[in-house]
Parts: sequence; structure tokens; C-alpha cells
Amino acid sequence: MKIIITESQHELIRRYGKLKELVENGIDVLNQDADLCDYTFSEFLTEICWQVSDNMDELNMDTETVGSIEKVHRWVRNNFNSYIREEFDRIIEDHNCDEGFDDADEDDLSSLMFGVDNN
Repeated sequence: MKIIITESQHELIRRYGKLKELVENGIDVLNQDADLCDYTFSEFLTEICWQVSDNMDELNMDTETVGSIEKVHRWVRNNFNSYIREEFDRIIEDHNCDEGFDDADEDDLSSLMFGVDNN
């Protein structure tokens, strides 16, 4: 059985591989950050998205088109979220952070505010 790959499918496969490489590079860059224990997963994911979009020229994408950066960020979030989460958890553990911060921790902060009516 022969599988025929169109030119656009080939470009998508190539771009996916390049995106994965850029995600891994972004994780490596953040892994060098001394303040990594202060990141929530949401902040870490957002920073990875920016690391990738800062290198959009390597994806052969037009950086001047409106919405290009948002498209890359959305693509990274939709296709690499679980991979980035696994790496975040591993890095937090490797950095010996007291606890792995999560976005749920941010929701609990409002209940800790004194003198503020939370109702």
C-alpha cells in the first residue's frame, strides 16, 4: 500500500517537527532560570509559547500577518500541553522546589486575603 503525501501535508509534518524542537529549546532555556520555582504551570506554558514565537522565522511563517503569533501560541498549547506539563513537573522536581505550583494555588489566594469581602 502506497501513501501519497501532498506538499501541504509534508510542510505540516516538517513544521510540527520544528515546533517540537523549538518547544524543547524553550524548555531548556527556562530550565536555566534560577527563579523557576516561582512559575505556575500556566506561566511556564505561556513563556514556552513566547520562546517558540520568538523564533517564528525558523517556521517559515510570516511574522507580519495579524494573528500569526496567536496562532503559534494556540498550536503549542493545543498540541504540546501534556508534553510541556510533564517537563514542568520534572523540572520542578529537579530544582528541588518545595512544592510544584499549579494554577489551582492562585485560585486559593483570594480566600487568604484579609479584610476583603470574597462573597
